[in-house]
Amino acid sequence: MTDGPRAIRLAAHALGLVALNFFLLAAYRLLFVAWFARRAAWGEVPTVVLHGLRLDLALLGLELLVLGGLTLLTRHARGRAVVGGLWVITTINATVAAVNLLFVRERNQHLWEMLFAYLAEPRDIWVALRPFLREHPLLVALVIVVLAGLVTLA
Repeated sequence: MTDGPRAIRLAAHALGLVALNFFLLAAYRLLFVAWFARRAAWGEVPTVVLHGLRLDLALLGLELLVLGGLTLLTRHARGRAVVGGLWVITTINATVAAVNLLFVRERNQHLWEMLFAYLAEPRDIWVALRPFLREHPLLVALVIVVLAGLVTLA
């Protein structure tokens, strides 16, 4: 296979993963509105999605900047490494979105609010997370299996 079609396939795969990240973040936002918003707020869903798109662009831009910086530091753009990095970013985004939805549903508190509140004493993070992890052992096992699967896939 020549380098031309291989590069096009790699670019298509990378753009597909970036699009998948946008889809995951938009789905996360829509689920959040469906679970926690007042019914009157359904008229504002397009505005929520549009404004959230700016945040998604900023988050993905930062993540891609880190990935690009690591690629520049190694001085080689290896296709498998770039795609693997994009899979890692996708997995992190999906995992954090799922955990945050469940965390807000259970504790009525944003995950990051809780973590930043306990930064002064990191052992307290475990104390706060332990009940959640004990009540959802299948979720924890599923996350570990999905992470392991994505690592082997990448």
